[in-house]
Amino acid sequence: MRTWTVDPLPLVGGLMGSDKYDLDLGHEHYLQFTHWRPKEAPGTILPEYANEPDQDKIGAIIYHKCKDGKTMPDGSREWCSSGIWFDCPIVLKFFPGKTPWKVEQWEPLTVSPSILCLSCGDHGHIKSGKWEPC
Repeated sequence: MRTWTVDPLPLVGGLMGSDKYDLDLGHEHYLQFTHWRPKEAPGTILPEYANEPDQDKIGAIIYHKCKDGKTMPDGSREWCSSGIWFDCPIVLKFFPGKTPWKVEQWEPLTVSPSILCLSCGDHGHIKSGKWEPC
């Protein structure tokens, strides 16, 4: 089985205290899809992006409790996050150095290969919309 690693991404402030994630994967893992919408950033669009269509799902951020035991001042475990890029035309065209994950099915979400967080060592699969720890 092949495992790819994920660079850590910054936690979006307040995300875990709200309903702004897209999927509750279980095991204290929450997924938020990332999107491609170059026209929403007026004045910053590079000419090569101007005619590209929006795409709702080009990757995801997976928020999870730190596996390595880091804690908050109140003693609860800290949140951590990792991200993946989906194997789609926008990622392949504009992010050629990124290794994409294959979306085997969208509903319920299944991606491969497994996901390893480089910050805390959390490791698992997303299969049938659920987190399966390794």
